[in-house]
Amino acid sequence: MVTRSISALDLFNQVEEIFEYYRDLERKVTQALSSGENIGRIVEIASKHFHSTVFFHDEYYHILASTNFLQRAANIQYNGRKGVYVQDADVINQFRTSASYQATLSTHGGCL
Repeated sequence: MVTRSISALDLFNQVEEIFEYYRDLERKVTQALSSGENIGRIVEIASKHFHSTVFFHDEYYHILASTNFLQRAANIQYNGRKGVYVQDADVINQFRTSASYQATLSTHGGCL
């Protein structure tokens, strides 16, 4: 939605910048995947790209955080058996049962 008066050329330039921004992310993630990088590296790429913390979870819903967040998080602890940092059970259960997360389980690909 365009909220102010803007020339068509400026609008197209801004749209092109958005596509370039996400093309850069896709290129970096594709490169990491094709070189056999682990999920931690992909999360690191996304964290730097979005300038914020990125979380992912494993098949058991253990919420894993990007390493730049670990120093600030109170409930993330290292799990020696898995070799990763994980969130505590209360947060995992809250996450699994949240309506917003449940909605993502029925999506396919990106959506607005």
